[in-house]
Amino acid sequence: MDKLVIDIGNTSTKIAIFRNKELLRVQTYQQFDKHALQMLFNFYPTITHSIISSVAETPAFLEPYLSKYTKLVRWDASHLLPMHVAYRDLHSLGQDRLAIAKASAALYPNKEVLSIALGTCITYNFVDKENVFYGGAISPGLKMRYKALNYYTHALPLLDVQIEKINDLIGLTTQDSIQIGVLKSVWYELEGNIAAYTRKFPKIVTIITGGDANYFEMSLKNRIFALPNLVLIGLNEILDLNVSKT
Repeated sequence: MDKLVIDIGNTSTKIAIFRNKELLRVQTYQQFDKHALQMLFNFYPTITHSIISSVAETPAFLEPYLSKYTKLVRWDASHLLPMHVAYRDLHSLGQDRLAIAKASAALYPNKEVLSIALGTCITYNFVDKENVFYGGAISPGLKMRYKALNYYTHALPLLDVQIEKINDLIGLTTQDSIQIGVLKSVWYELEGNIAAYTRKFPKIVTIITGGDANYFEMSLKNRIFALPNLVLIGLNEILDLNVSKT
């Protein structure tokens, strides 16, 4: 049984093809259209089940197409979750965060796990040894910080990431000052949160994921596991649990 997993984010759509637990293909689209979807089915005509997770607007063509050609799980709070969720408002909780939590628990059972997703926002997601997801924290993502400096001021330019500036301390130009300020703010935030969780849970496993994780992977690599497809893995786990309901 081949399965199509679709994660619609704020800035891109990521798709994956799974065969049981095996990840066969991952692809990221800045614009996911019907032609791209049809091409996937041409390559993988044995897709029988699918799941959609979305934190943004879902394209109008997507659900009718998948409902016609697969058993579709349009995942929401009414579906089965493979863990207890202690978050107080489940309906406001991003589906991507739940998927991350599920994947973390599946990969590291009976362990405390902190999963940090670096995308449009940075989310911190904590699962305890009893497979309970508590939530965590949300802060502005890397590119959002660059955009905020430009949007809310008259003089500061909008810059692209120059990750090499993370090793600098003093910016001698405005552009260098922005680079150092943005990159260091994220790096210190990551370091501080990981240290705080480690003090409270000394044996905690820390995972870093998301589109911007690669910028910080090297500086944190001795203390974390980098797993870029954590959301997709979690969605596949949730799809498997809910297949009998479709």
